[in-house]
Amino acid sequence: MIENRERLEILAPAGNMDSLRAAVINGANAVYLGGAGFNARAKANNFDNESLKVAVNYCHLFNVKVYLTVNIILKPSEYDQACELIKYANSVGVDAFIIQDIAFIKHLHSTMPDIVVHLSTQAGIHNLEGALYAQSLGVSRIVLSRETSLEDIKKIKENTNLEIEYFIHGALCIAFSGNCYLSSMASGLSGNRGKCLQFCRKKYTCGKSSGYLLSAKDINMSTKIKELIDAGITSFKIEGRMRRAEYVGGTLKHYNDILDGLSPNDSNVKRLFNRGDYCQAYLQNHTPPIVYPSIQGHIGEKIGTVERLTQDKASLKLNKKLNEGDGLKFIRKSVEVGSASVSQSGYQVGFSGSVKVGDEVYITTDSALMKEISSREKKIGVQLYLYHDEGKLIANAEYLNKACVIYSDEIVLPAQNKPLTKNDFIDCFSKTGDSEFRLDSLNFYSEEDIFIPKSKLNEFRRNVYLTIYNDVLDGYNEKQTQEKQRNCLKNRLSEQKPVVFSQFTTKKKAKIVQIDDITLLEKLNDFDYIAYYPQFYTQKIIEDMKILGERGILVLPTIARDDDITQLKEILDSKFIKNVIINNAYGYEIAKNKNILLGIGMNIINPDSPKCIMSIEYDGKNFGENFAYAYGYNPVMTFAHCPKITLSGKCEHCSGQSLTYTDENGNDFLMRNYRIGNRCYWQMHNCVPVSALSSLDKFDKIFIDLVGTPSRQIETVLLSIKSNADLIQNKTKGYFNKKLQ
Repeated sequence: MIENRERLEILAPAGNMDSLRAAVINGANAVYLGGAGFNARAKANNFDNESLKVAVNYCHLFNVKVYLTVNIILKPSEYDQACELIKYANSVGVDAFIIQDIAFIKHLHSTMPDIVVHLSTQAGIHNLEGALYAQSLGVSRIVLSRETSLEDIKKIKENTNLEIEYFIHGALCIAFSGNCYLSSMASGLSGNRGKCLQFCRKKYTCGKSSGYLLSAKDINMSTKIKELIDAGITSFKIEGRMRRAEYVGGTLKHYNDILDGLSPNDSNVKRLFNRGDYCQAYLQNHTPPIVYPSIQGHIGEKIGTVERLTQDKASLKLNKKLNEGDGLKFIRKSVEVGSASVSQSGYQVGFSGSVKVGDEVYITTDSALMKEISSREKKIGVQLYLYHDEGKLIANAEYLNKACVIYSDEIVLPAQNKPLTKNDFIDCFSKTGDSEFRLDSLNFYSEEDIFIPKSKLNEFRRNVYLTIYNDVLDGYNEKQTQEKQRNCLKNRLSEQKPVVFSQFTTKKKAKIVQIDDITLLEKLNDFDYIAYYPQFYTQKIIEDMKILGERGILVLPTIARDDDITQLKEILDSKFIKNVIINNAYGYEIAKNKNILLGIGMNIINPDSPKCIMSIEYDGKNFGENFAYAYGYNPVMTFAHCPKITLSGKCEHCSGQSLTYTDENGNDFLMRNYRIGNRCYWQMHNCVPVSALSSLDKFDKIFIDLVGTPSRQIETVLLSIKSNADLIQNKTKGYFNKKLQ
């Protein structure tokens, strides 16, 4: 048994009521689910108001908490509707709310100061400095980005009062949390709005390599639980609101067994869902391969090989015979070559595909395992002692270390023929149907023979279980109210003063151009400011910023892990750096003595926010005092891993290097490297630029991004700005001419 087991939470996904029940039955301490809108799994069978109340009550009966996800970026026009959802959810007992949008959190605290807020992984908190900013928001918990390292988790635990939630199993987004725009730019369906089309799971080509080059393996932290506990994790989160109930139940049992002291055995979880034989994401400083380029879906567990083939049957060499309903995949040299659905028990199957002798056999659906998981149940045991007095039947009920007494109306009559026996009462009160209760024992005492009409006895049975139901919920709600009050008081007492920073200010009309090549400077005299996004974060930046002078703005990278922060702080100590663009919450802390402009990585679609470059997903017309992203091959993904590991098996100290990924439609995406010290990061830029160059007169403040623009096209961009005519041939207007869905 893991020490302090009772303090640890296993948090389960609930995409529908079946999954929610599977979570509770298999030992979840909490579930997270979506309401009718505003959550990052728009395609899940989310909960409307009526089913949400049912779900909350069911969970609370078993002392399981419920967290509602409101984890998308919100338009200001949606604030009132989102608040109504949260008010209702709060009224039916939802324990906490997982929220991404920082501007909305501030609005929410001003209207509902006593609700418990957890900051979503979509906010990208992955280091201590970002966590300190989160704490200043008054949230009680942060859901860490999957890119957070073990060392950074320890720092956060040691230096904040925050609860820490961390993903331990399930799908891994290849892109940095909250900063993936590939689906959004390609289709108008945004991952930041819960509608991602998962273009990362498609095939790409880079040089001689081809395959699912952006398809990440699933996470499996089975062997790292003790380290995560020691680092300070208290909530272990399982991903999978789009997966079936058996996956939820089986995965929960797997991790509960580990917390109960059993050795990890991945066999069952592999059969439930296994993409790429798993990885441990970015937990360690040196990240192992996280991409599985050969197969982008579930591969299950290897169970044998193909021994013989006839015209329509494959004879398999297995340790155990197959069961009817099993599903198989055949894999040769890491490539799927066939599949089979088992129609009868044994060692032979019909198949489809180009299967050969020697191919590996993987089981992807284990029908016996699925049935076993589905058969599990969880009930509240009830002990009853029945007697009667003055015509009333009386039940003393004991359950969950509690007790109550329930009285009937005057329904007890003297027996004329056949008196009721103890077994009659047992038969009646054992009929709990699909309810959450189970009759464990019943004793009946009477000094005389009695009779009760069947309808009256059934009515009393229903009243007994309803009384117990309400008593359990009342007890939970009383405890929940006290806990919420403690949490809110704790948050107010521990909350730092709101982050105060010097905002970057300009004259009414201003133009910023972003570059990563200082040699372009002589061509940029028409711009008020030069935003420098270097590929190497070293002390040389200080010399470059000195050259840029008063016009210079240093762009901080989206991701900074471990000792990256120290190196960035040393650079920012320079007096030659006065203005900074930040693209993640950690920037508030390390650049607090500078003039800060919020970058596109902050995902801001509220024009009343502090000075910013509005998100590339902003679809409004009012930019206020903020900058419009008017041109650029905007980053659609930011990576904490090196693509060279996928392509060649090792990171080649990729300083200044670039790659080109080509999708199945022939679109080319630039992969740009940047480094902080010896650590490698990459960004994937869109295949075409966003361009509003023909409409620059509509904006007071414009941001031109030349990073990723081919050198031959830069002159065309600059000429377009001078002539106020868009001369770019292949482009998109992005959200300047469409609505964010």
